[in-house]
Amino acid sequence: MSARFSTLEAWLQWQETLHPSVIDLGLSRIRQVAITLFGEDFQKQQPLTITVAGTNGKGSCVTALSALLHRLGKRVGSFTSPHLLRYNERIRIDGAEVSDADLCDAFSAIDTARSEISLTYFEFNALAAFWLFKKYRVDVQVLEVGLGGRLDAVNLLDADVAVITNIALDHVDWLGDTREKIGAEKAGILRANGKLVYGEADMPSSIREICKELQVDVRQLGRDFSVAIQGEDFCWRGVSAEKSSVSLTIKLPALPLPSVACALQVLANLDLWDEKVFSEALPSLSLMGRMEKISINNQQWIFDVAHNAAGAQYLAQRLQCEGVAEVVLVFSAMTDKDIAGLLVALKPVAAQCVLFSLQENARAASISRLHNAALAAGIHPEKIVCVDSAQTAIAYTEGQSSETPILVCGSFFTVAALSDALR
Repeated sequence: MSARFSTLEAWLQWQETLHPSVIDLGLSRIRQVAITLFGEDFQKQQPLTITVAGTNGKGSCVTALSALLHRLGKRVGSFTSPHLLRYNERIRIDGAEVSDADLCDAFSAIDTARSEISLTYFEFNALAAFWLFKKYRVDVQVLEVGLGGRLDAVNLLDADVAVITNIALDHVDWLGDTREKIGAEKAGILRANGKLVYGEADMPSSIREICKELQVDVRQLGRDFSVAIQGEDFCWRGVSAEKSSVSLTIKLPALPLPSVACALQVLANLDLWDEKVFSEALPSLSLMGRMEKISINNQQWIFDVAHNAAGAQYLAQRLQCEGVAEVVLVFSAMTDKDIAGLLVALKPVAAQCVLFSLQENARAASISRLHNAALAAGIHPEKIVCVDSAQTAIAYTEGQSSETPILVCGSFFTVAALSDALR
């Protein structure tokens, strides 16, 4: 049977229209297709599987784990979403994006296997990752949960080690409006007698109860492993599989520190500890759109995909920790987010707030909504500038002092729009 399409762009455009809902949580459809694609025993075929859920920092944790495992000599498949500039960013083998041809081959195989079963864009995405990881015979697959956990397509596969980075309010229409409800959904990735690395000191009781019921072996930040900043150093302490103490002191990494801390504890759990390798690799690790710093015409730009209040609060604290007292904030967000909460968190570092609407995005907040949220956040009206596009925002910032960094954040789409326009 010939392939339905010959280009990645055509496949992706078609996938966006195939299923009646953009998001349709549940595992029944993807399980049926996986059985046809891989066989009834597809679970037994899987390599070592690390699944990463949580509200913030998932992509950074996947990046750290994948890079360190690769440096340890493992062939690593990593799956993240969404992408910033290219769909291929979502699926990588040993850090390298898979090719358009690989993705087209995977989509063709999935299309044949699904028959009349309708799949969402993300379900196609997850199955393509599983198909390519099998094709390339990876030793380890590191999988980022797309939304929630319990009903997310990634949860089709059993995790040998699960990570929950943190729990904060986001996607409340889908996951619930309290940390307890959201925690219960994220804990859906846990398995009986499995392992969990949890990345904050405050664990919702819903997760704790599920861990107890399933007899999960838990390593929790603040209890079993810790992270501290001493000057310009990052100091981590944790426990090995045998519960002996392990530690690491390195130059401060660019990635979010709780995400790095979780990655290190996973490797300690798996008895894959190599202080020399980690010391060499971690300080240079970076990820697009995560405290990403670029200098253009002697102007420093900082890109970060923080898109909820908790993420924005961490971002502001990290900037202050690095000695950045104030920034020109270039901001846009989706209309279903707590925009005022985002701006309240960023207010301590925002010397000026340049707002624009992502008009081509149906989910984007209007400029009036953004302006009202900025006022509600307590930002002085004289500090607020409203412009009509990413290009206009860039043009406006060119007239500002080059001594003040420009921070772009609010959503993946915001960072993508500015990155695209600048590059």
